[in-house]
Amino acid sequence: MQQAAQQQEVNEIVISKPHALMDDLERIEYLADSLDAYIACPYPRLKLLAWVAAELVQGKHTDSASLDNAYEDWISNDADSDA
Repeated sequence: MQQAAQQQEVNEIVISKPHALMDDLERIEYLADSLDAYIACPYPRLKLLAWVAAELVQGKHTDSASLDNAYEDWISNDADSDA
């Protein structure tokens, strides 16, 4: 009876495709989505996708923290220049 009264919590886990299996566009979209979830992007999605692509082409980010920091700088520098 106690078991029937207890509710089982179900969590849905979404496992994304590993980066190695993503094509270039999927990787750019995945990273753009991650950055936008981290801090909402004040720009249109196309501008964010272009920025991510440009950052990846430059090849200067060795980890996600480096890309996160560059993203923070990009959106804060553009916001400062608009003021």
